[in-house]
Amino acid sequence: MSVMEGFEKSLKTWKSWVIERLDPESSYIFFRSLSSVHFRKGAWNLGGFCDAETEPEIDMEKMEPDPVHNNYISKVIQEMRSEHSKVKFMNITYLTEFRKDGHPSKYRGPDVPEDAPQDCSHWCLPGVPDTWNEILYAQLLAMNYQTK
Repeated sequence: MSVMEGFEKSLKTWKSWVIERLDPESSYIFFRSLSSVHFRKGAWNLGGFCDAETEPEIDMEKMEPDPVHNNYISKVIQEMRSEHSKVKFMNITYLTEFRKDGHPSKYRGPDVPEDAPQDCSHWCLPGVPDTWNEILYAQLLAMNYQTK
């Protein structure tokens, strides 16, 4: 089984679980896509780095296209909407492509050795994760979410 076949199978399993176990009248379901990682010239454990990124990306030519796994997620979410109208796909992948500068990189703390692997996948606060929370909040408001 390929990675993408496994990913699609896991999404279908998740879909079945949601439909069988969550009340469509009272449950709000949000599936957030993966955020971008910005390692250059290698993976995290093979010398990859991101400390040269100091400003948000503005050159659209350098942006990565939406990854294929987001198409699988969109398809499953669309299928679910007939049975569960309060399911949303928060696609934050493209949004995070703009913030290559938002990772801790080698600046994780005073005791981190200079040659330690750089962190180019987690995000510094405030910033990118705050934007995800704003999007989530806006979607809840758009769905007329009410607390009891």
